[in-house]
Amino acid sequence: MKYDRALIADLLTIGGDAALGIALATILFTRQESYFLLLCGACAGILPDGLQFVHMRFPRKPLAYVQRFHEWIHSSYEMHKRPTLGICSQLAFLFVFVTAARALLAS
Repeated sequence: MKYDRALIADLLTIGGDAALGIALATILFTRQESYFLLLCGACAGILPDGLQFVHMRFPRKPLAYVQRFHEWIHSSYEMHKRPTLGICSQLAFLFVFVTAARALLAS
């Protein structure tokens, strides 16, 4: 493995994404009795990013299947020229999910 700028950039991006995701999940959804479950769910949500990073550095057979599934599950609709559409759709999904989760937690 080469220790270069790309590796450091990837580690910072994935690490920052993981830290932000866990922090936001904790802030938005944490309750004393469900903290461990919340942490498990947040880590499971981050796991594919870590596996993709490992696959890019060590392209071996078991991870190749995970990578193939990862590429298959992504949308075939390209949004390179429409970043606003991608950001707005992610924010809409986030709003719906947070609203539904809060409604379930309140009951």
